[in-house]
Amino acid sequence: HRPGPVAPGDQDGAFEVELPRGVNIYGFEAFSFTGSGTPDLVTLDDRQYLTLYGDKKDGKGWAKGYKSAEYYGGTLNRMSLNENGADARPILVESRFLQTDMDRDGKKELIIKKNTPGGLGRSADVPSSFKTSVVISLSWDEKGAATSENWRTKQVEGYVSDFFIDDLDGDGNEEV
Repeated sequence: HRPGPVAPGDQDGAFEVELPRGVNIYGFEAFSFTGSGTPDLVTLDDRQYLTLYGDKKDGKGWAKGYKSAEYYGGTLNRMSLNENGADARPILVESRFLQTDMDRDGKKELIIKKNTPGGLGRSADVPSSFKTSVVISLSWDEKGAATSENWRTKQVEGYVSDFFIDDLDGDGNEEV
C-alpha cells in the first residue's frame, strides 16, 4: 500500500511494510497472490521488470523470488532530487497496481498497465514518451514462480497514466 499518514506516536514516518533495499517507494504493492496468507511484495525494478518478494524463512525481511521476462508500468511522472548541487537520477512515480478477483475464482489477480516507450524505446534510461499502452491482468502459479496472463485490454495509442476498475454500466460486472 502507498505510504499513508504517520501513526500517532510514530514521528519518524516509518512505513507499515519494510521494503527491500533499492525498491522504489512509488512502485510497489503488498498483498498475497500465492494463497499462503502472508503478504508478498510486488515491485517494478529500475528497468520496469515485475519482481515478486516473499517472506524469508526466518521471518525477517524479504526473499527475492520471481522476476518477469517482460517489462510493465511506464510513467511520465517523475521527480528529481538535487543533492549537494549534483543532479540525481529521476525517481519514477508509477500509478497503482490493483489486486482483485475479477473472475471470482477465489484467487487474486494483479492488474497493471504496460506502456511501450517511443523515441529511443527501451534503450533510453528514462523514456520521455510512450507510443502504445495496454492494461493487463496477471495471476501467479501456486509457488509464485511464474505468471500467466488472464486478459489484456485493446492496445491504445499513446500513454496510459492511470486506470481504475468499477461496474461502469450497472450490469454487475467490473470493467477497466
